[in-house]
Amino acid sequence: MEFEVDGIVFSNEYMPPGVKKFPHIDGYAQFLVNYQKIKSKVWHVVVERKYDGTNIRLVNWGDKVYVLTRKQAAEDRFMKLLHEAFENNPHLIKHIKRFRRHWGDGSYLVGELVSGKIKAPYTGQFQASNLILFEYWDNSTGHFAPWRITSYLDPTLPEFRLRFVPDEISKDLMRQLAETAWLRDYEGFVVKAIDDYGRIILRGKVKPIHFNYPTHEGQLYAKSKKKVSKKGKGNVASEEEVLEAIHKVKLRLSPEEFINPKVAMPAIAAEVKEEYGKDLPRAAYRLYLSVVEAEL
Repeated sequence: MEFEVDGIVFSNEYMPPGVKKFPHIDGYAQFLVNYQKIKSKVWHVVVERKYDGTNIRLVNWGDKVYVLTRKQAAEDRFMKLLHEAFENNPHLIKHIKRFRRHWGDGSYLVGELVSGKIKAPYTGQFQASNLILFEYWDNSTGHFAPWRITSYLDPTLPEFRLRFVPDEISKDLMRQLAETAWLRDYEGFVVKAIDDYGRIILRGKVKPIHFNYPTHEGQLYAKSKKKVSKKGKGNVASEEEVLEAIHKVKLRLSPEEFINPKVAMPAIAAEVKEEYGKDLPRAAYRLYLSVVEAEL
């Protein structure tokens, strides 16, 4: 699928070769551990709102901009929402044009595609389609950097973006961010350590669930009264953690893939392992089925 906006063609019909993979984001606890190792290199730390949608990369390549999700070319359903985002937000194309003027092949903008049509728990039901831009990959220098680090007027950019000095980063700050996200009904925050050259050298994320605040998943689906596992028996994810992972996988997979347990369950297990470092409980399949049935 392709579409054109103000002379720029956007396409999902090709995967540019050798595109830099978007990096892993640590959970807040691992971020704090890794942060101490690189703290001497940190100039400041940026905290951004974490949006609940699907990750999109806009890759410069030749005479087109290719649209990718984290691991593949974007599906047509996301291309349609992206087209709506350009119609809704006149600022978007200005950013793309500026980026294409200054960065070459293989460089890309990173953003979160949000829309009420995605039905993400932390995205408003009536949220118009939009793409929130938060960083870019400069292929010529080989580093990531925030995209326009301060702007409060452009709806293309994060509405919540703060700076902290290196010594302010602590577990107490992470707890405060988790509480703020819960109070504001955000999915969470992303924390990025920036070096003297303006490059992102470490990322972490903190969510309300990390500090035991209730989540949308816990409210939408009834919890089982039975214990998933006995205390101290293995490193098993909680039901809320599994439900959050199911929700993330549901956004990434096509509807046909999501209702196929042979595709969805391995993806859910991988998400739980990556996000929480835990294994699936016995109740995981039941929880997955409850979400599938709610969608049918």
